[in-house]
Amino acid sequence: MPYETFTAIDFALDERFRRWVKSPTPETSDFWTSFVAQHPHRRDIVLEARLLVSRLTVNVEAASPEQLEQLWSRIQDETQLTTTKQTDYILVVPLWRNWAAPMRRAAVWAGLLLLAGFAYYQFSDDPATRYETAYGETKTVTLPDGSVVTLNGHSVLTLPGDWTEPGNREVTLVGEAFFAVTKRKTVTGQPIKFRVRTTGLHIDVLGTRFNVNHRRNKTEVVLQEGRVQVSGDDATSNPASSRPTVMLPGDMLTYSETSHRLTKATVSPESFISWQNKLLIYKNKPVFEIAQALSDSYGIQVDFRNQDVADKRFSGSIPTDSVGIFFEKLEKLYGVSVRQTGGHYVVE
Repeated sequence: MPYETFTAIDFALDERFRRWVKSPTPETSDFWTSFVAQHPHRRDIVLEARLLVSRLTVNVEAASPEQLEQLWSRIQDETQLTTTKQTDYILVVPLWRNWAAPMRRAAVWAGLLLLAGFAYYQFSDDPATRYETAYGETKTVTLPDGSVVTLNGHSVLTLPGDWTEPGNREVTLVGEAFFAVTKRKTVTGQPIKFRVRTTGLHIDVLGTRFNVNHRRNKTEVVLQEGRVQVSGDDATSNPASSRPTVMLPGDMLTYSETSHRLTKATVSPESFISWQNKLLIYKNKPVFEIAQALSDSYGIQVDFRNQDVADKRFSGSIPTDSVGIFFEKLEKLYGVSVRQTGGHYVVE
């Protein structure tokens, strides 16, 4: 596939790309991590496409043809008011409407729905504000309400255009971030909630400090200070996960997009937020999970030729500005050999 020339829409409509975003495997993660490393100028396009796919929550199969036709008409109406550059993203779609093969219909509807989401963000009178980081980069931003968010590597935080309106403090996260939320009240003295959304989950807070990690079809929420309430969005798949769960300091909630289940554990928050101080701390963590985390945030690729090492557990620290130290420790601990070529590590 000519991925080097793909637009964000092209990526979002590509089945191989969507599988990576929705259900990543070591093989697909290796492929796309390598692609971004080899084509750094395509990083922004890939991040935009990931956001598009992650925000596509509509059930394509459940939508009726009439609903989809109405949706397409709305997109056409909006694009008539856009510039030439904006309509370039839409012009390819009318060609698809003439496809007769039933097997292609699902792809057409999926494309229309993706474009609807794209049109919402690009053509809205109140365009969204997006903060993003590259692999290995951290960024601290202050939101209009005074809340402070620190983004870990390869992450995107999105605010809707009307974020400053009274009562609307909602953000969407793809990746990992630490939130220090300020308390806000309406003119009548009512507390204004702050909401963080990931795929299938939302976290409601008033004023608190917590970490959210949304990677590989899973969201982890770790509370350092205050109190938060976590709920799943899909009451149909698993009603239990949609019921609000209150977290206290030291709690970690994990949500699986596959099983739609919430699980709770008690942890040391410092181990999960240490990345802000350029240090990763692990305690009895499987080596392959650490490799996945390094791949997600720092863009490296790890190939385990020795599967026994992948299943081993590791306790210790890794400086984020020198992640190669982790592999030096593996060599000493388990007597393996690690070959490095750029951001590609082979463990033998």
